[in-house]
Amino acid sequence: MIDVYVVSTYRPRFCGIAEFSANLVAGLKEARRADKNIREVYVAAINKNNSKLKYPNDVSLVINQYDESSWIDAANRIADREGEKIVLVNMEYGIIGDYDLRQDNLTPFMRTLHEKGVPIVTQVHTVKGESVEPYHLDVLKNAAKYGKAMTVMSQIGAHMLSQDPYLLEGDIQYIAHGVRAHRRYSEGDRREVKAKYGLDGMIVVANFGYNSPNKGREYGTIAHNEFLKTLSESQRKRVIKIDAYAPHKEFASKEDGKYWKDYDERFKDLLDGNKMGWKEVSPLGFRKLTRKDFEDHDLILINKTFSDAFFGEGFIMSDVIINPTRDPNQITSGIRAEAQGYGRAGIFSGSLDAKENFLPREAVVREVIKRKKHKNMLDEMVHIWDNSSGIVVDLIPSNGEDLLGIEPNLPVLDVDTIAKAEYYLLVGDDKKRMYMEARAREKAMSIPWTRVASRYSRLFQGIIEEMTSKKDRLLFLRETE
Repeated sequence: MIDVYVVSTYRPRFCGIAEFSANLVAGLKEARRADKNIREVYVAAINKNNSKLKYPNDVSLVINQYDESSWIDAANRIADREGEKIVLVNMEYGIIGDYDLRQDNLTPFMRTLHEKGVPIVTQVHTVKGESVEPYHLDVLKNAAKYGKAMTVMSQIGAHMLSQDPYLLEGDIQYIAHGVRAHRRYSEGDRREVKAKYGLDGMIVVANFGYNSPNKGREYGTIAHNEFLKTLSESQRKRVIKIDAYAPHKEFASKEDGKYWKDYDERFKDLLDGNKMGWKEVSPLGFRKLTRKDFEDHDLILINKTFSDAFFGEGFIMSDVIINPTRDPNQITSGIRAEAQGYGRAGIFSGSLDAKENFLPREAVVREVIKRKKHKNMLDEMVHIWDNSSGIVVDLIPSNGEDLLGIEPNLPVLDVDTIAKAEYYLLVGDDKKRMYMEARAREKAMSIPWTRVASRYSRLFQGIIEEMTSKKDRLLFLRETE
C-alpha cells in the first residue's frame, strides 16, 4: 500500500486548481473502499506569503509559493516519512513561484524528491501555444526529467507535449477532468431547483467560475443582451442571466486591488451603457430575490464564492451555460466538465478544451462543412450544432481593442454568434437543446470523480510496481555477481 501526497493550491484558497485537487482527493479517499492500493492521502498546500488560511485535516504540509527553501523543505519532509509513497504535483505556472519574475520552485522540489527515490507524477494544467517561452519549456522539461509520468486532462494537450517545441519523452497519459454530478438530472430536478429560488417558469442562462478579465464575461453578457433584443417584452421578462461575479483572488489583489476596481467600474458602465438591468447580490442575497426581481432585471451578479451545494444547484437550474474565456490555449475546464456532467447545453469560446469535448467527430464535421451546401454561414453552424455536445464560438484576434479596454492583447469573441447560439437553444423547438443536453451527458457518464481517481490510483500502483521490479532485478544481479 502507498501513501499519496497531492501538491497543490487547496481550499480555502480560491482557484480552479484548488477545487480540482479537493475533488480529486475526495475521489481518491472514496476509491480506497474498492481499491486497496492507497493507504492515506495527504495534501501539501501551496500558500502565499504569510497568508493565514484555515486548512482542513487533509493538509499535512504548507508550502510558501514564493520561497524555494520552503519547497525543498517540504520535499525532504515527504521523503523522510516512513512507508511507500508517491507524489502528485500540480503544475500551473501561476502557483510554482512568482510568475511575473518567471520563478520556478517546482524544479528544485522535484529534484530533491527524485534524488531521494520518491516517484512523482506531474499533473499538467497548462500547455502554452504560440506564447510559449523558454521558461515554460524548461519547467516542463525538468518535470519530465525528474518525474515518472505526466498526466494531462486533454488528449490535444498530451499530443502537444510530445510535439515541437516541447518534444517531451516519457510516460504522458490522458486522464479526463472529473465531474461532481453523480446521477442523471431530469427536467423535474431542474423545475424543483428553479422553484426553490423563485424561478418557476423562467429561462436561466448562467456563467460560473472565478472572474477575471481573461474570462470574457463582458462578451457573454453583451451577446446575451443582443439575444434579448430579439425577444418580445413578455419573453424577455422570462429570461434571467446569472453570473458568478466573485473575482479570482490573484486578480482581486493585483496592484492592491486597483486592477479589480477598474475592471468592476468598466464592466458596470458597459451594462449601463447598453441599458441592461442588473442587480448585484451575495449568494445569501440571491436566495431572497423575488420573482419581480428576476423579471425586472436582465442580469444578476453574485459577488461571493458559491458553496458546493449552491454550485451544484446552479448547474441543475440552468438551461444554458455560457463560458466565454479568451484563452485559446486552455486545455481543460472544470466548468465545461461540470456542464457536461450535469447534462447542460453550453456555449463556450473556441479553446482547445471546448473543441475537443464539444465538437462532433472529425468525420461528422467534415461531412457538414465540406459535403453539404448551405445557404449561409448560420445554416452551416446550425448543422454543426445539431451534432455537437456543446456550441463552440470562434475566438478572433483583438487588433489591440476589447470591450473594456483592459486586456487588448487577448483574443475576443464573436458576440453575434453567441447571441445566435442562445436563440438556437432557447427559442422555438426545445428538442434541439434537449438533444444537446443528452449528448453532453453521454460524454460525461464515464468521468465521475471516483472513477477518475481510480485511474490515478492504477497509474500510481503501476509506477510503484515497476520501481519495485527494477529494485528486485538489481538486487538479483548484485547477489549473482
